[in-house]
Amino acid sequence: MAGSKMPTEADAIEHYDGVERILEKHFAGPERYPIELMAFQFMTVLASSFPNVWSPKQTMDQLVKMKSHFAEIERIYNKLPFMMMDLFDGEAIRLVGVAKENQLSMSIALEEGGTAANSFPSFEEALENGFGVSEFLEVQKSFGKPLAKAIELAPRGITHGNKGLTSWEVVHACVVVCKEFPDKVNVPEAVNEAGPFYRLLVDMLDHHGENVDPVAAFKGWKKHMVSLDQN
Repeated sequence: MAGSKMPTEADAIEHYDGVERILEKHFAGPERYPIELMAFQFMTVLASSFPNVWSPKQTMDQLVKMKSHFAEIERIYNKLPFMMMDLFDGEAIRLVGVAKENQLSMSIALEEGGTAANSFPSFEEALENGFGVSEFLEVQKSFGKPLAKAIELAPRGITHGNKGLTSWEVVHACVVVCKEFPDKVNVPEAVNEAGPFYRLLVDMLDHHGENVDPVAAFKGWKKHMVSLDQN
């Protein structure tokens, strides 16, 4: 969600369970609805509703802070006792091994499907310089390229409507899920303080900490949806 803090694993599970409970409440009945699948779809849409909308300044500040933290991690690591360095290097080697196994599986699948496996870079190529003295630091350095790309993209964010963005994301996720099952909760052309879709919005907005009027949130989503899609 835009501007939201990264939840802990326990918080994320509790939040997901809450989404399932709300969907169960609003889609209950003699029909059997795939609630778990609906909750997964809701959360997926919620996370990717408006991918080009962010605050350029806030995002740039976060990326610069991330870059600074990477540098600080390297300084701290280099001051650790050798045995502790070895722990980090050992885990880096394990993760690289997993990545190699995953790439091998992908290569086999691509070859069987008739696509050239060598069209994908190897893990070593992704790291560019290979492993040096410290596997852990080399893995961390591999994030330098995407970080630089992110810093380049940060100023291109679409800024309009950021104040209502999270509530629009919730509305959008509700719309996508409900359009799959219009026989139970239909998405109206306009929302008023009645009907099953309005009641679903009330619960979902509250669950996501959005203290906004569902009618206003729906109007804002509908007004800006087209312009956001076009950018």
